[in-house]
Amino acid sequence: MRYWGVAVAAMLLFAGCGDGDSTTGPETQNPVLELRWGFEGRQAGEFDGPYGIDLGPGGEVYVVDVGNVRVQVFSDQGVFQRQWTLRTSPTEQPFADGLAVDGSGRCYVGTAFPAVVRVFSAEDAWVDDWTDFPPSLASIDVAVGPDSSVFVGSSDGLVRRLDPAGNPLFDWTAMLHVDGIDVDASGNVFAVGAVDVNPDSVQVVEEERLFKYDGQGNLLASWGAHGTLVGQFQDLTDVAVRADGHVFVMDNLRGRIIQFDPNGIFVREFGAKGVAPEEFGAPWRLAAGPAGALYVTDRQKDQVLKFRVP
Repeated sequence: MRYWGVAVAAMLLFAGCGDGDSTTGPETQNPVLELRWGFEGRQAGEFDGPYGIDLGPGGEVYVVDVGNVRVQVFSDQGVFQRQWTLRTSPTEQPFADGLAVDGSGRCYVGTAFPAVVRVFSAEDAWVDDWTDFPPSLASIDVAVGPDSSVFVGSSDGLVRRLDPAGNPLFDWTAMLHVDGIDVDASGNVFAVGAVDVNPDSVQVVEEERLFKYDGQGNLLASWGAHGTLVGQFQDLTDVAVRADGHVFVMDNLRGRIIQFDPNGIFVREFGAKGVAPEEFGAPWRLAAGPAGALYVTDRQKDQVLKFRVP
């Protein structure tokens, strides 16, 4: 499906969104799909599997374009700005997933095959590969803390904290596999993925969870439960924390975005899978921006969607 910078005026009414009365609190107002851009292709502004997404210090939107082995940068209105390759050699074909941008514009991309965090300068030049990871990792997500520490969540279930030069500081086991990670303004770490809810049995029983840790890896809270009811999880692929502390998780299987307040109280969920322009194909990663902006990559429809969420 081909869309480019299409503004959407219609209000999206989804389960848990309330009645849309603008005179009431944020929990009763409705998220709006404000913009969507991108379609399948290899030219500038086109995608072949958009995955990781984050915002730069000036509000630019950075997107990992997996099949085209590049990062693309857009304005917050979806206008293409620039791009660069993720390859460091002509024959390399890294599978890039997670992406994070620090306050100086330095960009960190987590890749598998090879399992590295690839670092690029604010001028989009390759700087370094951080290679202190098991080569068998299938996915790596990245987030940057307020002190410029880099946190890496990966498919081996570990969260690793590195200094800005890539030196390992410490790590901790978060779950069976970490699928998405973000850090709030206080340095607390949020991770989504699967846990074994029957650890005393030989058979592993996986369920999705959202965990909150402090910056030293101490568990502060665990949110959510497995299921198909409102506010429950089936297949979490990412987490994003807004400046006001609201937390959003992406449930890829259900095609839903689930929002919690800073205390872990369910606020709403919205979204649906389908072929309509405002519906998801395979939603993957999230990035929270200012003034309620929430960006979503859809790797099936080759799009970025921008919501405005109260």
